[in-house]
Amino acid sequence: MSKTTTTHASRKTYPAPQPTLPLDGEAVEGLAAIFTWEAVPGAASYQFQIARDADFEDVYIDTVVENSTALTIYSMLPQDGTTFYWRVRVTGKGNPWSPPVRFFAATATDAVPARVAAASSPSPARARAAVSSPSPARPAALPAAASERDTAPPPYLYDVTPKSEIVTAFLVMIVTILIVAYGIAVALP
Repeated sequence: MSKTTTTHASRKTYPAPQPTLPLDGEAVEGLAAIFTWEAVPGAASYQFQIARDADFEDVYIDTVVENSTALTIYSMLPQDGTTFYWRVRVTGKGNPWSPPVRFFAATATDAVPARVAAASSPSPARARAAVSSPSPARPAALPAAASERDTAPPPYLYDVTPKSEIVTAFLVMIVTILIVAYGIAVALP
């Protein structure tokens, strides 16, 4: 009779990440909604969810974000002021979720005043979040992750965009606008 030894690898439990953008009650642009959170030391990936209710019984988006603390969701949210909630955790069933953060999916016009108000707030977290997210330029389709309930989330476009790409896209957009404005000015009699 042989002796079998079983070893149980201890799994590290990570603390919940701290959401930074959008803040509770803010309006976000439905066409390109940007979500950020503070990094948890040692974490390689995060599970991100958006739900229609604060208890997350009606999960709308459920995905895994690798090697980043930011996620941009393109063209999946409505622009009619619908209330949603988001949360994030280090990937793994034993890790706690961040507290749910309530936000409103709105048009870019409605989202901008909310961002300006956040920037003028004396709170350091609001000021930091308000200046860190210009609108990204290109969506990329990535595979969806399965949720804990083993059901796939709805199809959507999302991308994790490095800040250098955001700045480059913003500069390209400004140059393009200037070129088009110059072309219009030259064409007018």
